[in-house]
Amino acid sequence: MQISWTRLAALIGLLLMADIGVAGAAPRVETIGGDHFRGGSGSGDLLNAARDVFVSGASVTVRGQAAGDVHVSGFDVDVEIDAENAYAIGGAVTIRSVITEDLTVIGGSVKTTESAQVGGNARLLGGTVTIGGPVDGALMVAGGNVILDAAVAGDVRVMAGELSFGSGARISGDLIYSTPDEIDVPSDVIAAERVTFTALAPHRMLRDVDEWGMDDTSLVPPFLVVFAGFLVTLAFVVLVAALFLAFMPKVVEARRQAALSRPGLHLIVGVLGLSVLFGLVPITGMTLVGILFIPVVILAVFVIWTLGYCLGAYVIGLRVWTGFGGAEPALFGRLLVLAGTVTAVALINFVPFVGWLVNFAIVLLGIGAITSGGLERYLAARGLAAPRPAVAADGQ
Repeated sequence: MQISWTRLAALIGLLLMADIGVAGAAPRVETIGGDHFRGGSGSGDLLNAARDVFVSGASVTVRGQAAGDVHVSGFDVDVEIDAENAYAIGGAVTIRSVITEDLTVIGGSVKTTESAQVGGNARLLGGTVTIGGPVDGALMVAGGNVILDAAVAGDVRVMAGELSFGSGARISGDLIYSTPDEIDVPSDVIAAERVTFTALAPHRMLRDVDEWGMDDTSLVPPFLVVFAGFLVTLAFVVLVAALFLAFMPKVVEARRQAALSRPGLHLIVGVLGLSVLFGLVPITGMTLVGILFIPVVILAVFVIWTLGYCLGAYVIGLRVWTGFGGAEPALFGRLLVLAGTVTAVALINFVPFVGWLVNFAIVLLGIGAITSGGLERYLAARGLAAPRPAVAADGQ
């Protein structure tokens, strides 16, 4: 299924308009061309949508039927609407629907219940992922703790910190799984000859370091290489931040204040913005002329990723600094706070899985702030939204 860019733009617009940070906000409901849009918390009415459904809120429950696809985002998401394809992003996501084609979910906690059925492929990413409903196609899962307790007709690919199987688990295709250590896969789940195990690289790296020991001289060259690479990265991040703070202080401050006002919203928008960037790579290569621009697209992904990381670390660092009673620093002080944040995050990155999530969340927060700012300017330029007042460089 190809990506509909008008549909994605509509979802981004819905996310920006929804008052997901305000508990009890009255839902905003609108139907355009058969598509159903709803922003705000609550369960709403039982839907019978003629086309696609777009819902966003702090705590949302979507029930009924949709002739097309359903897109849901929020902190507490409960999807009970039957549709062709389903896409959900949230803190805790529960799927109870009958999805005739594919299911894609990203969340802190992801669960498909026994009533959930997926006619095509399922792609699930979360801290804890529980598959309780059958999947007629292939299943791809990445998570800290993955529990498979349903039948899967196709192949299964799992990357997890922990992997376990319930009594209802059955795999008709092949199983390829990556965990820190090899586990015993029950024979009633899948035959042993159809199982392939590969160890997770982060765990193997940490295990090798532990086996080397601090007195082993073989540890010195890798340590120096890693440390030198960190110093180069730190210098690059600080340099990029210095250039933007010196030449575009109001823009940076506006993006910082926006990210602080609605961090959850900007994390979600960051996921969508990053998805658009990565989606441009295969779409650009669909034509002979477009292939020539693939390097440009890849460069754009790198640039946006870097800027997102810089902005996200800057936002979090200053928030922690002021949260502990520190005053808003001048330019040099801001760069020192950023350098300290990058150093702390680099150390957190050594924590398996959690470190990766923290770093990725920082990137998403920054990309979300950049994406929302670009969309605000685009809408304001066309008279669809009033431009926000300028923010002083000191944030006042």
